[in-house]
Amino acid sequence: MKTAHFRTAPRLVLAALVALQGVALLAWAEPGAGPSKASNDDSTAIHVLNRLTFGPTQADLARLRQVGAKAWIEAQLRPPTGTDTALASRLAPLTTLSMSAAELREKYEIPPNIRQQVQKARAEKDAAMGKDGAPDPGERFEQMDAKARREEREAMKKQFPELARLEGTPQQVINELQAGKVLRAAFAERQLDEVMADFWFNHFNVFARKGPVEFMIGDYERGIRDRSFGKFEDLLVAVAQSPAMLFYLDNWQ
Repeated sequence: MKTAHFRTAPRLVLAALVALQGVALLAWAEPGAGPSKASNDDSTAIHVLNRLTFGPTQADLARLRQVGAKAWIEAQLRPPTGTDTALASRLAPLTTLSMSAAELREKYEIPPNIRQQVQKARAEKDAAMGKDGAPDPGERFEQMDAKARREEREAMKKQFPELARLEGTPQQVINELQAGKVLRAAFAERQLDEVMADFWFNHFNVFARKGPVEFMIGDYERGIRDRSFGKFEDLLVAVAQSPAMLFYLDNWQ
């Protein structure tokens, strides 16, 4: 949840920079005059939604036609502070999204020495079967069908008891991060929040497959989300000092 610091002036500046460009005059109705006819036509509505959301829905179009572009944009700039319950219910099954980097590493990270031994064991098994193994044991595991996955899990646990304490694979963490981004883009009520978070995450990108970064991206994205409407300096410092970026750029060394 964002604090009041990130809900003030920068959002108004964003509206001036992002919203509507060539049709700004159509969208901005006179104070007290109610939504203008121009601000309610379909071309303007679709233009606004294409710019400030991940795409128009029938519900978004109906709402924007009803209140006008100005009121709709102001609602996105000053959304309610409560939980988006519909989105939260869709994200709830993705349990790793709410975990910290430390918790994820404890529950999902294969120790480096064990990872190497697992890779070797799987490569030997693949070679015996005339197959080429994937370089990452978590990725290889997720590519298997459910029955083979269960059999392999039990066999590896017997061979490497350290794996028995894990609740899942590193690939599961990545899969749920990807699923969460799609669900937010498709179902979030605060679409402008999602667009801006995605914009800054894309601008300050990190590679999940580099070292332990895959376990740090959740915290990293939350840090971006909390600052996406604040001062750029605050965002830049937070990104530069984050463990995910430090590992990605080798600055931790």
